[in-house]
Amino acid sequence: MRDIAPYFAPSFIIIFAHVIYAYTGNLLLPIWIMYLITPIGNFIAPEDNQNLTQKCERAYLNDKRFLAPLYAFNICETLTWLWALIVMSDQVNINCYWFQNKPETNGQYFLFCLQWGYFCGLNAIGGHELLHKRETVNKLAGTWAYTKFMYSHFLDEHLQGHHKNVYTLEDPATSRKNESLWAFIPRSVIGGHLNTWNREVKRIKKEFGDDVALTIMLFNNKMVTYFIIHASICGSIFFFLGWSSLKYQFYYTCMGMFFLELINYIEHYGLLRQKDENGIYESINKMHSWNSLSSPILFRIQRHSDHHAHSFRPYQILRRFDEAPYHPFEYLHSFVMCMIPPLWFYMVNPRVDALRQLAETGKKSNKNIYDFVTPFTEHDKQI
Repeated sequence: MRDIAPYFAPSFIIIFAHVIYAYTGNLLLPIWIMYLITPIGNFIAPEDNQNLTQKCERAYLNDKRFLAPLYAFNICETLTWLWALIVMSDQVNINCYWFQNKPETNGQYFLFCLQWGYFCGLNAIGGHELLHKRETVNKLAGTWAYTKFMYSHFLDEHLQGHHKNVYTLEDPATSRKNESLWAFIPRSVIGGHLNTWNREVKRIKKEFGDDVALTIMLFNNKMVTYFIIHASICGSIFFFLGWSSLKYQFYYTCMGMFFLELINYIEHYGLLRQKDENGIYESINKMHSWNSLSSPILFRIQRHSDHHAHSFRPYQILRRFDEAPYHPFEYLHSFVMCMIPPLWFYMVNPRVDALRQLAETGKKSNKNIYDFVTPFTEHDKQI
């Protein structure tokens, strides 16, 4: 139990958030505590950021116990989603204290959407892990984490598009150097939908021929199915809970998309794979992802180099590569930093330049660092 217990942290935090909100109305305390716990935990428990032995890796690789934290948080966040929709409802009024504490001002409403939308984005990380499982039931559970914020196509785009084209200009989820978060999000959202639609059209034409009828095209297109599912969810919310709940669903959807694409932004910023003389991209390796000190709260997503280089590895055995690209700050703190483009460019662009110099010349830069082992330069000491 000691092995899997730390990964129940997200479930504990969301339950703690409910208790705090119920008794104090405070909407930010749980998130601030999470931001404090992560760096403190990395300081007092450095062994948490060490790699497992090969013996432990073999034992953990197919250990089904590690599914429990993923499902636990998925269930907790789903119940939170339903609870929030009921709280916001103008048609349903449950005479229970837990459903009576509604936001009263615009500021409270924004913070309400922000906090529970944040947990929606956090659940997307757990859902992402389930998408990579082979079993259909796990893929469905993982997709549900995205369906709640109208992003069901992520299953197809992530596995068939992102992991194939990552760190190339063909991948909308790879952020470009000097591209702000605010420019990246709409490009990634629109591009991901278009890529999935085009793949489906190509698949259907391959199966039924280029002159396939429109009805067959629509009937067999997964994107149409996803749209029907999303419309059904929104219609059900409006029918049973009313307009106010549907409006909350809109904000919840925006928050879920925002935090998911924010994660994509900081993990893939400015990195590109090189092409050989035949126009073929180099294979994905550990130098093609940004990493950070990891924690159980985010299911080790910070060890992103190992995830992309070896996508079959489950979160519990992802490895830390100190010589791979590293963010200058903790992962959660990068969430905040990237929202201020000039600050983000100042901190991360020198590391991008150092990586590009290494790729082009095979030599490390003397001016800037990018990894976790090279001593800080003067620029790094300033930030």
